[in-house]
Amino acid sequence: MLLPLIVGQYQSAYAAGLVVAAFYFAQLFAPLIGQITDRFQMHRFVYLAGYVLIGFGALLFPFVSTTFLWMLMAFLIGLGIAATNTVSGMYIVEFHDKSQWDARMGFLQTTYGTGQFVGLLLAVALVFSPASGMVICAVLMIPGVYFGIKGLPKIQNRSTVSKPILAGYYRHHTRALASLLTYWQRFKFSSFKKLASPRAYPFVFHIIGWFMIMMGNWLIYNLYPLFMLHVYDVHASLSSLYYGIGAGIGILAYPLAGTVAKKVGEMHVLLTGSFMCLVSLLGLTLLALMSQTGVVVLLVPIFFILLPIAWSPLIVIGLAISPKLTDMAQGESLGLLNGATALASLISAFVAGVIASSIGYFWIVVLALIFTIGGIFIQMKLYFGMKTKLAKIRAEK
Repeated sequence: MLLPLIVGQYQSAYAAGLVVAAFYFAQLFAPLIGQITDRFQMHRFVYLAGYVLIGFGALLFPFVSTTFLWMLMAFLIGLGIAATNTVSGMYIVEFHDKSQWDARMGFLQTTYGTGQFVGLLLAVALVFSPASGMVICAVLMIPGVYFGIKGLPKIQNRSTVSKPILAGYYRHHTRALASLLTYWQRFKFSSFKKLASPRAYPFVFHIIGWFMIMMGNWLIYNLYPLFMLHVYDVHASLSSLYYGIGAGIGILAYPLAGTVAKKVGEMHVLLTGSFMCLVSLLGLTLLALMSQTGVVVLLVPIFFILLPIAWSPLIVIGLAISPKLTDMAQGESLGLLNGATALASLISAFVAGVIASSIGYFWIVVLALIFTIGGIFIQMKLYFGMKTKLAKIRAEK
């Protein structure tokens, strides 16, 4: 919330898009961080260094004034996030018995989501002074370092866990974007060759549809406070509150998505999440064309809140269904899905900045809507193709 606000005060939306893109680009170094941590047994150092990088970047961010330096600070923050998120997961699956993984990883994810929710609520007060907000972000790293030093297990207590299991578990238990990028480990680009096989076509459709849905989401998220201000005249304090409410509801929707999927089918839940995005973006597009009446002001938060809520069924089912659509190993299939998410976050940050600077913020939501419609069209083709295939199998039996 604060990065694009600070840059937007002094520079163009194009510059804000570049800064946000640098933030996400840094998180792509997570695979390298994970490999270095494992090879040199630097878990404690890397984990704590992540907080230092976040604190350093956040502290200096409001005191620099060029796009390059803002990008550098955003890169350091993103690199710190990659480090702390990577080692957080490693401390669970490398230092505890497999029987404890689900409970501990679930608690980690819940804590992560709760932290995001609380942070967005804090942004409501901090957006009036985003520079002070960044300093507070830096100060909040101090308790992270303190509790990290107090509570981290020792290397000699490490459980013996095979690397293939680790890689697969990392990719299977990820929710937020940062986590998705964090555990993209040991991915081999030779995986792309397997996509040429006709047997891989359902998975290819899934990846393309997923990429387009993610483009629709991240076009809105990357410049979100500036977008809400310029299109709907909603101040960042209110837009932060809307995002926080949606994220809070989304935390509760994670387990619900998995439960419902078992009863009605995974594709139904995945499509539900995509259609929630469609309704959200269609509503936001129509409201942007209307005059700012009381009804419009009331409906803007309602339609937006659908977007972060939709993230829960999308990410839970997107991860669960990917390995079932291909003969690839679980790690390879989820690596491609994570790669599509990472690519969408980077491209959309740059594209949103270019569009806002050249033709206006309104066209960001229009493009997001177009991508979402295209993604749903591809997902529907996949859905009906799967139904036809299942019907043929039943008929043969």
